[in-house]
Amino acid sequence: MDNRRKVEPRAIYIGLATFSVLYIGLIILGNLFGDQPFTKLVWLQFILLTTSGYVAGRIARLNGLLNGLMVGLVSPIALSIGMSLATMQIDIATQVFSALGVFWLIQSVVLCSLGGFIWDLQAKMTSKKP
Repeated sequence: MDNRRKVEPRAIYIGLATFSVLYIGLIILGNLFGDQPFTKLVWLQFILLTTSGYVAGRIARLNGLLNGLMVGLVSPIALSIGMSLATMQIDIATQVFSALGVFWLIQSVVLCSLGGFIWDLQAKMTSKKP
């Protein structure tokens, strides 16, 4: 069986759950810092997206880059749908496809893929025996 390019649904679900929990934590921290939480917490956003991809790669055990990419692709869409359902404003879901939403989607894909790639590197380095 060829495991080179296999997407693990369980890894994507757990990566999305990690993204959701960390995003709620980011919102809580942002509210503690005041009016402009995301300008002060840019590094936490980087860590949030990279960690979500890393967790997806760790759960999948193989193809961390691919599974991180899938988490990065699905997470902004799932977040916008969740926010539109929570606030009952359907306009939020359509903002994913605006110019800023496309930038956020690309950023999410790149950083979650980076997290999955970091897992792949770590797995490759620990599997080598001297």
